[in-house]
Amino acid sequence: MRRRHRRRKQKKIIVIGSLSILLFLCVGYAAFSTSLNLKAKGNIKFLTASQVLRKECNTETGDGLYKDIYEEGKCVYKGANPNNYIKFNNELWRILSLESDNTLKIIRSSSTENRQWDSSNNDFETSDVKEYLNNTFLSSMIDVDKIEIYSWNIGKIKWNNDDLQNQINDERLLKSEPVKVGLITASEYLNANTNTIECGNLLLNNTNKEKCVLTNWIYSIVPYKGWLWTITGGETNNNTVFSAHSTDGNVGYLANYFVTEKRGVAPVVYLKNSTALSGDGTKENPYVIIN
Repeated sequence: MRRRHRRRKQKKIIVIGSLSILLFLCVGYAAFSTSLNLKAKGNIKFLTASQVLRKECNTETGDGLYKDIYEEGKCVYKGANPNNYIKFNNELWRILSLESDNTLKIIRSSSTENRQWDSSNNDFETSDVKEYLNNTFLSSMIDVDKIEIYSWNIGKIKWNNDDLQNQINDERLLKSEPVKVGLITASEYLNANTNTIECGNLLLNNTNKEKCVLTNWIYSIVPYKGWLWTITGGETNNNTVFSAHSTDGNVGYLANYFVTEKRGVAPVVYLKNSTALSGDGTKENPYVIIN
């Protein structure tokens, strides 16, 4: 009886000892695994927008990201529907350009409610639309910390300009005070077109407007049966601002009362050059900001 009791006691000690060792090994492995995971996560290096997009900035035909011929170091999206979708502020936006300073310029993929430019004049600095963008709209955003404060090109341009480089130069002659939210310039709308032969400047676009809308993705943002404001004023008339029309893609202005008319507003912002991205830019898998 004593031998049996001793054997049972020995078996019990062996079982308890084995379980203790097993438990120790499991806890040790879990701690080791957690440590490895934390170290791995700490060593992950996400690519910035510049690192991601400059590899794509080599398109020569069709939709894609092109080296800008008007500014060295800048890349612009052109075509009917390039893969430039980006998730921002919990909604879809689209990338206009990777700037030469590696900031990312993006535009909301749909306009907000129609608003008048201003009740009295077309100076962006004192306009109602600037007030709306940098107060009402900005206060509704959740990703404000990712936005760079910028001075916007607000120089005025000639009606039916036939030289896009000169038009861009005119737009650069005047800068706004630094703010977070603005609009596209008239030249940015034109520069998004791959059909440069027939649509490469303001005069050509307005002459061949029905054809030009087929190769310009920004046209899809223009409100249905409406207009989309740009930030660019008319040089010869202080009460006019250029906008794009949804019916035919014409870019221009109509009359002195134009600034009081209600048009679509598609906010534009610059994302900081430290912005890191994942995704492939398609509408189904848009770029996502991961920092």
